[in-house]
Amino acid sequence: MVELLVAMAIIGLLIAAAIWGIGLAQQSARNTQRREAGSQILAGLAEYYSRYNAQATCVAGDRTNLRMIISNSAVGAGCTAAAAATATQRYEVPTRGAAMPLTADSQSKLTNIPDPNYRTDASAGEYIIRTSATSPSVQGYLVCVYLEGSGGGVANLSDPASLVCPQP
Repeated sequence: MVELLVAMAIIGLLIAAAIWGIGLAQQSARNTQRREAGSQILAGLAEYYSRYNAQATCVAGDRTNLRMIISNSAVGAGCTAAAAATATQRYEVPTRGAAMPLTADSQSKLTNIPDPNYRTDASAGEYIIRTSATSPSVQGYLVCVYLEGSGGGVANLSDPASLVCPQP
């Protein structure tokens, strides 16, 4: 009888460990998607510059794309998915699933410092995107992504050797 209870306890522990491990694997896969989407954003910023010979001042998105444009107004004002969809000089980067921005009309954090209250979760991701056109301290482009989980933090995709996203 005792042996049966011990065997059941061991099986229960194994099942609990498997369920916990599956959750961590899914979280890791979503973070990998976010990093890949961030790398696509970084490549999109470079492509935008090569096409239009200017750096984007606005990166706004809808449920499937992030669009890079030069905003005619102050940074942040007029930087919406609707404005970006109608701009003549735009470049689109597809984002889907857990890699997509949080809201249907999201504005990138062009000038914000890393936010301790980031909202990256299983359904969406949050990015910090800056260019030298919006932040003079940035050389070229800066793309960081908030990662999910207890070990999350911020991944600097512009400089993979760096573990933090620099302050402006």
